[in-house]
Order: sequence, then C-alpha cells, then structure tokens
Amino acid sequence: MGNLINKVGIATRWRFSTVLIIVFSTTTMNLLPPAFATSHDLPKPSGTPPTGTPPAGTPPTGTQQGQPGQPGGTQQGQPGGTQQGQPGGTQQGQPGGTKPGGTQQGQPGGTQQGQPGGTQQGGTQQGQPGGTKPGGIGVPPSDYKPPVGGVSDYKPPVGGVGALPSGSAGTYQPNQVSNFTANQMAAFKPEEMAQLAPNAVGAFNPQQVQALPPAAFAGMGAEQMKAMAPTAMAGMGAQQFSQLPPTAFAGMSADQMKAMAPTAFAGMGADQMKAMPTTAMQGFDSKAVGAMAPAAFAGMGAEQMKAMPATAMAGMGAEQVSQLPPTAFTGMGAEQMKAMAPTAFAGMGADQMKAMPTTAMQGFDSKAVGAMAP
Repeated sequence: MGNLINKVGIATRWRFSTVLIIVFSTTTMNLLPPAFATSHDLPKPSGTPPTGTPPAGTPPTGTQQGQPGQPGGTQQGQPGGTQQGQPGGTQQGQPGGTKPGGTQQGQPGGTQQGQPGGTQQGGTQQGQPGGTKPGGIGVPPSDYKPPVGGVSDYKPPVGGVGALPSGSAGTYQPNQVSNFTANQMAAFKPEEMAQLAPNAVGAFNPQQVQALPPAAFAGMGAEQMKAMAPTAMAGMGAQQFSQLPPTAFAGMSADQMKAMAPTAFAGMGADQMKAMPTTAMQGFDSKAVGAMAPAAFAGMGAEQMKAMPATAMAGMGAEQVSQLPPTAFTGMGAEQMKAMAPTAFAGMGADQMKAMPTTAMQGFDSKAVGAMAP
C-alpha cells in the first residue's frame, strides 16, 4: 500500500512539472520580439529587390525542393522568383519583367534580333533605310524617249506608186533620174536600187529620197552611199535609215551625217554603228545622239568613241550609256566626260568603269559621281 502511494505521488509530480514547463515555454515565446520570433537567423535574399511586373498567376506558397525556412520561393528555396530562384523575373532571373524592352533575345525596344525601335533597320529589303532598293539599283535606267513617230515615219507620196522607165535601172542616167517624180521614186525596189550607178544616186534630191520606200534602201551599197549628195540625205527618215545595210554605212561621211534630220538617227542599229567609219562620227551632234536608240550604242568601238565630238556627248542619256560596251569606254576622253549630263552616269556599270582610261577620270565632277549607281 505504501508503494502504491509513492508511485501516485511521483506521477503527480511529473505531470505538475510538465505543465509548468509548457506554461513557461509559451510565456517566454510570447515575450520575445516579433523579429526574433520569425527565424532571425535565416539568410536574407541577395540582389536588388525586384521592381518589374510580378509573375503572372497565383503567388507561390509552397517550398518545392526548397531549403527549410526559405521564404517566398517555389524552386530550390530561392526568394521571390519562379525559376532558379532569381528574384522578380520569369526567365533566367531577368529582374522585373519577361525581358527588358523586347520580346526576343532580350534586345531593347525591338522585335527582331533586338534592333531598336523598328522591325528591321527601317527598311523592307536588306535593311535599306526607308525603302526597298535605293535608286532602282540593278534596274537599267529608262530615260530614253524616241522621237515622235519612232521609226515608222515613212509617208508614201500622194497619188501612190508610179511607173519607172522600162529597162534595167543600171541604165538610168543622172539627168534622167533627177527628173523622176515622187510617185516614180516610190516604185523603187531593193534590186533596182542595187543596180543604180553611183552617179545616178548622186542625182537624188531630198524630195526624191523622202519618197523612196524604206525597203528600197536595203539595196544600197557603200559606193552609192558615198555618191549621195549631203543635201539629199536631209530627206531620209528613221524608217528608211533603219533599212540601210551596214555595208552602206561604211560609205557614209560626216557631211552627210550633219545634213540628216536628228530624228532619222532613231532608226540606227548596233550593226550599222559598227560599220560606220570614224570620219563619219564627226557628223554627230547632241540632238542626233539623243535620238539614237540605246541598242545602237552597243555597236560602238573605241576608235569611234575617240572620234565623237565632245559636244555630241551632251545628248547621251543613262539608258544609252548603259549599252556602251567596255571597249568603247577605252576610247573616252575627259572632255567627253565633262560634256555629258550628270544623270547619264547613272547608266554606267562596273565593267565600263574598269575599262575607262585614267585620263578620262579627270572629266568626273561631284554631280557625275553622285549620279553613278553604287
């Protein structure tokens, strides 16, 4: 009985002691300062506090795989972030937003490769500023304006086609030919033109030449061309001129060229230009050059270029310059360059520039250089 009383007494003392310890601990914790009561020994987050837009979604409340007691983190216990514990960011710890000022690779203020303030350096092709291609680079200039009527300027004489004298055209005498009417001249065919003696061709006048059908000029040769009076050449039009074979051009002179109407040169082609003697090139003026089709310039050679008067070069445009072969540029001089309109240099290409002699480079000025294609 005594042992039982002792055991009850011991148990009662243990319970009383336990109650006292619990009461003492609770009272002590309540008396501590608030800061001390919230884990004062935990590490503080490092870095600048986040200032950007908070991450979207419900604020994290868990401690996934975090260190015990790490506040406000969702992964590995890093404070204030959602990935790798970077504060206040959503991708690789960029503070305060998704990426500062951009949406791709974090470049500020742009949407493609971080170019600032635009989509691609202010242009739409190859980043050219404000346009697609400056000045139409790679596109041949189109400044040539053919004469009114072009190469279809032949008008048959009133009354139609007459009748030539019987017999071979080779028997026609100069005094006989000089009296042919316009209607008779309209009856000439290429084979009859080819039969005419040079002195008979020398009897032509401008009105007769004007009445000749374009096809008839295809029968003319070099000796006949040499014999034609310069004054008679004034009646030739572009359509007639276009039918002259290159062999006829070989007999042409400067005086004949000077006598022709500038619009007639619109009928000249590249093969005709190739056949023209250098002495005839002196007959060009700026109006004749300006009327020439760009394709004709493709037949010009170095010696012909050398012979062309500088004043004539003033009529050349960019589209015509673009057709000149590099070999023609080797014959160009500084005075010819100076006479050209600055806009004409827009037609110059790299191969032409390579062929230009150093002496001709003295003819460049700032306007000509500025007009050249890059």
